Amino acid sequence: MEARDLVAALKRLQPVDSLATDLLNVREQAKKCGLLIFPAAPENPKNEVHIGPEDMDWPDFVDYAVRLQAGLLYVDATIFHAEEALAETEEEGSAVRKALARFEGFTDTLSLMFVHGGAWHHWSTLAGFAQLLARAADEAEFGYGGETKLAPDEADRITAELLSDPEFRAARSFAAMHRVLQARHPRIAERDWPGSPVRIVVMDAVRSVFRDRRDHEQRLRQQLPALAEELATSNQFLATASDAMRKEVAGDFLTGKADGHPMPTALRNELAVLAYRASRRNS
Repeated sequence: MEARDLVAALKRLQPVDSLATDLLNVREQAKKCGLLIFPAAPENPKNEVHIGPEDMDWPDFVDYAVRLQAGLLYVDATIFHAEEALAETEEEGSAVRKALARFEGFTDTLSLMFVHGGAWHHWSTLAGFAQLLARAADEAEFGYGGETKLAPDEADRITAELLSDPEFRAARSFAAMHRVLQARHPRIAERDWPGSPVRIVVMDAVRSVFRDRRDHEQRLRQQLPALAEELATSNQFLATASDAMRKEVAGDFLTGKADGHPMPTALRNELAVLAYRASRRNS
């Protein structure tokens, strides 16, 4: 991006500190949901899954933290200072510097993190002016703006490849799906970075998995009495000798009924109890 193009793009932006408002709203929602807030983010955490606003908005991310019972939400934000952001070679009083002066003191980055299943789930976003600066820096370093679009048939191929993978469908969280992606689909994983068109396709596949999982859960919950009767006649279930074994068999039974999707622990436990009672009645 040429300097004149960057200046023109910056001038088109309204000087509104929207991320500062988002930061206040994040804190308010987290408090309402019972999440504790730690006002910083760890540096270079291991086993990290990074998603951005193109994948989900921050309210959805906070909602996932609540649903996964994370308990603690790490919240970090940085303030923009033009003198620090511009390269030392930038001429004093340049057009870029003047265009950026309108955003002095604004929040330029908002980052949210929580831990679940041993993995760090990381959501972050940049203010509009910071996105323009990052894009200009990337193009200056790499000489191009990166992959911007996928052919429809390639997007369909990636989606089909992921959704046909039983391990991808069986993963319980974003972190687990990300590990499957890296281990089993390296050609997709190497192009999966925040903001990339491949990331958009991957996240569409993730959402599809979770939608299917919810549909299966609702269907199986309605069929629970009949499923319990069926499970109660299973030789594998009848051979169990403890609650833990019955729950394990019930979980596998539900997964088989849900096209490989793992079902919630509470549903599995309820089925195990109902099936055990049914087996006692039938004995």
